[in-house]
Amino acid sequence: MFEALEKAIQQREKVQQSKDLYYQSEDHKHFYSLCKGIPFYRWEYLLNNHEAHHYELARETHGMCCWNHLIGLPEKDRIKHNLYMYEYNLFKELMKDKPKSTDNIITRQQHKHLAIIKATGLGIT
Repeated sequence: MFEALEKAIQQREKVQQSKDLYYQSEDHKHFYSLCKGIPFYRWEYLLNNHEAHHYELARETHGMCCWNHLIGLPEKDRIKHNLYMYEYNLFKELMKDKPKSTDNIITRQQHKHLAIIKATGLGIT
C-alpha cells in the first residue's frame, strides 16, 4: 500500500513539475550553464565572408563557439544553413538600445517594431 502511495505521489510531482514554467531540471541547469557566456552567433565570420572558418571553429570546439552551433544550425530539406546577412540586420535592430526619453516620439514608438515582408518558404518567422 505504501509503495502505491509513494508511486502516486511521485507521479503527482512529475505532473506539477511539467506545469511549472519555472521548474528547472538538472538537464536544464546543465544546458543553461553551457550557454552562459557564449555569443548568439559569431557574426564577424559572416561579415568577413569567412563562414568556413566559423565551421572549423565549431568543429574544433564541439559546437561551443556560439549558441546557434550549440543547439544546431537551422535546417531546410536536411541541409544546415549558416545565418544570413538579413538575419544579422534583424538581430542588430532587435538588440538596439532603448531610445532615450529625449529622442523624438517617432523613434521611441518605432523601437523594435519590425515588419518582414517576404515570400513563403524563406525560413523566417
